[in-house]
Amino acid sequence: MKKYLCLFVMALLVFALSGCGGSSHDDFPLIDVTPTPTSPDVTPETPRAPDVTPTPTSPDVAPVVPDLPASPDIQPVPMPTPPASQDIPTPPTNPTSPDVTPVVPTPPTTTSPDNTPTTPTTPTTPTSPDNTPTTPTTPTTPTSPDVTPTTPTTPTSPDVDPTTPTTDSPDVTPTTPTTDSPDVAGETYSSTNALENAILVDGTTETYTNITVTKTGDATGSSDGTGGYDWTGTNAAILAKGGANLTISGSATTITTNAKGANAVFSYGGSNSTRSGNTGDGTTITISDATITTTGSNSGGIMTTGGGVMNASNLTITTSGGSSAAIRSDSGGGTVTVSGGSYTTSGRGSPAIYSTAEISVYGADLTSNVSQVVVIEGGNSVNLTDSTLNANHNQFNGNDSYYQAILIYKSMSMDASGGASVFTMTGGSITNAQGDIFHVTNTTTTINLSESVAITNNDSSGYFLRASSGNWGNSGSNGGKVTLNADGQTINGDMIIDSVSTLTLNMSNSSEFNGAINSSGQNGTVSVVLDSSSVWTLTGDSYVTSLTNNGTINQGTYTLYVNGTAYTNN
Repeated sequence: MKKYLCLFVMALLVFALSGCGGSSHDDFPLIDVTPTPTSPDVTPETPRAPDVTPTPTSPDVAPVVPDLPASPDIQPVPMPTPPASQDIPTPPTNPTSPDVTPVVPTPPTTTSPDNTPTTPTTPTTPTSPDNTPTTPTTPTTPTSPDVTPTTPTTPTSPDVDPTTPTTDSPDVTPTTPTTDSPDVAGETYSSTNALENAILVDGTTETYTNITVTKTGDATGSSDGTGGYDWTGTNAAILAKGGANLTISGSATTITTNAKGANAVFSYGGSNSTRSGNTGDGTTITISDATITTTGSNSGGIMTTGGGVMNASNLTITTSGGSSAAIRSDSGGGTVTVSGGSYTTSGRGSPAIYSTAEISVYGADLTSNVSQVVVIEGGNSVNLTDSTLNANHNQFNGNDSYYQAILIYKSMSMDASGGASVFTMTGGSITNAQGDIFHVTNTTTTINLSESVAITNNDSSGYFLRASSGNWGNSGSNGGKVTLNADGQTINGDMIIDSVSTLTLNMSNSSEFNGAINSSGQNGTVSVVLDSSSVWTLTGDSYVTSLTNNGTINQGTYTLYVNGTAYTNN
């Protein structure tokens, strides 16, 4: 009896399970549950077999399905009703069997193209023709070997790596500008502290374009000697040293200083030797098209020392302080080349050019409103080509005792070594407002004038050349020793050579000299040489110690004395 009762209960369970599966066949077999294969044209109904595991319909509900043997001789065990979840409403009971405890209905199933039953997720995700989910709203667990849902990704362009974008992608390389960048444009630099530079370039190669630089803060300590601000540029607006290579350009570049010892642009070559011709450590500044203004004392426009190199072109420089040459050099000198531009000074002891270096100037306008226009100290040089010089020396500075346009001398300081200096001028003009054109004292020099330099002295009492002792050097040996070479040159004005000085005047290539030498009597040692094309026209009695005349001497009513004897033209 118990055996038949068990069989009856199991039959009821199988019947209940088949009804929950939604089958339309009332005679669905009790044990043989193997699905019948269907043709591609017929969509089969999904049989409810013991080996089919229903897919959970909620992450909060995980129904337990007992493992059933695949053998048809083993009868299935009833599946317990899943626990209720707050996210899933209680399913309705199966209306087909009031005596059977309801179970959660299994969602309808579909089949993939290869007839493998699958359980769709809720909500159903639209699929493409190949059953690949396109834009799922909720990641789902794959239910079929043929359908593998993927996680959606953000479409990207072919040039962008589909990862989190960063600022250092291959197409964008952010950089951070720095003040010591090799190439800087349009920046502003300033310094207000003593012994500090607005720009310092030490041993590097840098380029600045259209910059604005200001410098204040008076220099302290000594101007001369190792570490002195005039020797090493410690208070300059811009300083290059240590083998640096600095380029400054741009018509919008302005450099302004208003302090003691504030040279505007300083090239320090590292040598503390006072010997002329120093090569230094290679420090080089190349500057063009800038406007430079200085107002303090000891504040030159461009400054070169210690064997530095300065290349300047088309600058406009104005200085107004004392000892502030527009083109300036100091101890150890160096090499300075200037092309074009305007260079004007208005301070005492501030010539347009002060040379303790090798300075060459081409096609520039040079004006001094208070001092000489050019000064050469010691064994150094100035070479001028097609330049215009205007001098109005009207204030003495230091040991000055005469006014002049051009002073060539050796001071008692350590700023420059001894040796012969050279002044060379080719073409161009010199205009002098007061005093002499040249004054040479306590040094030896060669003056070369060629290609008709236009020389005008608006002071009728001034000399063309004065070679004499002065307030520098040792009395009795501090005269000027001059070799003056006139090559196709016209000289107007007298020359005076004192007892401790010498002059050798060489005239060639149709040179003309209109003037007298030592018209007051014999003095010093004077030698005059004329080639066949040159002419000397006396404007007064003249005294020389030797004469070589292969040209023409026009004496007029004046007497030329050669070593005390009157000269007679043959």
